[in-house]
Amino acid sequence: MGESYDLGPRLGSYRVSRATDAEIGRLIDEGETALNVLFEDRDILLQESAGNFWLAQYICNKVCAIQEVYETQDAPKVLTFDLLGIRRRLMAELSQRYTPIARTFAKGKKWRPGGNKPYLEVFLALSRIPDSVVTFDKVLNVVAEHRRPGIKAIRNRIAEVIYDPSKPTDLRRQIAFEADVGFSIEDPLFRYFLSNIDVAQLYKDLGIEPEVMEGARRFSYDIGFSFAGETRRIVEAVNAQLKLEDVITFYDFDQQAFLLALDLEHTLRRLYADSCRYFLVFLGEQYSEKVWTKYEKDIMTTGGRKDHIIPVILDDAGAKGAVGIPSTVGRIDLRTQWAEIQKTGTVSDETIHAIRNRCVLPLLEKLDAGNGDV
Repeated sequence: MGESYDLGPRLGSYRVSRATDAEIGRLIDEGETALNVLFEDRDILLQESAGNFWLAQYICNKVCAIQEVYETQDAPKVLTFDLLGIRRRLMAELSQRYTPIARTFAKGKKWRPGGNKPYLEVFLALSRIPDSVVTFDKVLNVVAEHRRPGIKAIRNRIAEVIYDPSKPTDLRRQIAFEADVGFSIEDPLFRYFLSNIDVAQLYKDLGIEPEVMEGARRFSYDIGFSFAGETRRIVEAVNAQLKLEDVITFYDFDQQAFLLALDLEHTLRRLYADSCRYFLVFLGEQYSEKVWTKYEKDIMTTGGRKDHIIPVILDDAGAKGAVGIPSTVGRIDLRTQWAEIQKTGTVSDETIHAIRNRCVLPLLEKLDAGNGDV
């Protein structure tokens, strides 16, 4: 059955349930009788086993091994143990097995040390929830509210991280995921490892400092967009390419459900003031004529932040800039690409290639650099 981790979903629905303390207790009773031993502090063993028969056997085996109990004792023997010591031994052993799994999941599809880390946040949320079956909503409930957009944005791609044919690490033996349901931790030892993981050590394994992680958590989105509706087609193209790189973007059409029934003026003021790490401002001839773009630009340029606005020039009128955005600010020039889109009415592969080279790749480098957080 070692290769049949996908058998359950193919046969039908099933639910992993927790064993009762009484059931685990009977298992320990049988072991004590067979070995002629008595475990001291049985309640602690029950609690540490977390309702899992396999894990209970594993922990009891380690207690016995530490005291060199490998067969039935001639005289009754009381087995004492130090829980923290047992846990350290278990985690030292399990870390060798599961740290590559943790790194693979936490890094997700696209890992960039300086940007948002939504897969890592999901992993940390799972470590704080002791259950083997975890709904996606429960994951959302344990992360800060302003971080939830990033978690929701990767929902449909988590399964690709758990199993990616292009990568050597296959996570399906440890964890299953369905976007409409949530997570099932298939491996009880991985569940134990997850519940006791040293977060500081995980950060070190990932090559990030805690303060970098906290800095990334400050913003709900990596990139926000400000543009006139007439230029939506090129904005959509940029947004699509950024999302392929797991950059968390605020794009109005992606957020329609979120914006329903909200006071848009209040909501957008909060978003454009401090929810996006960077803003792409698509400057064309219509930009300065729109009420909402003026509103967005005024918020972005008067909030006390700096180095967070990146102008994208779409035509000669846009090249003149906008009031409040200095003409000396480094900018991205997509005039040729926008002219081609307007002329043909389509976004060609050649245009996409140019957008990636001129716009997306420099943005990824900027996100990785970890600048512009103030």
